[in-house]
Amino acid sequence: MKTKDIGLVTALHALKYSESSIDKTNSRQIYFIFDGDDNLDKLVTHYYSGELKISAIDFFRAYKEVKSMIYSLKEGYENKSYLYR
Repeated sequence: MKTKDIGLVTALHALKYSESSIDKTNSRQIYFIFDGDDNLDKLVTHYYSGELKISAIDFFRAYKEVKSMIYSLKEGYENKSYLYR
C-alpha cells in the first residue's frame, strides 16, 4: 500500500506498523509504502470509515515522529533510524 495521507501514516505508526520504504522521487511529495496484509487492509478501511480506535497519546507521539521524519527527508537529511530502505 502506498499513501501520502499523513493521518493514515500516523495512525499506522501509532499501531506499531512501519513503512517498508519511502518514495521521495517527487520532491514535493513523500509517499510511504507499507507491506500489505489482510489486517492492514482492515485497519485502513476502519481509518477511512472513522471506526479506528487509537489512544490519543499514541497518535500524538506518532504524529510528532512522522512530522519529524518528513521534515528530515525534505531537508535532505537522513535520520539514522529512517534511512531509505
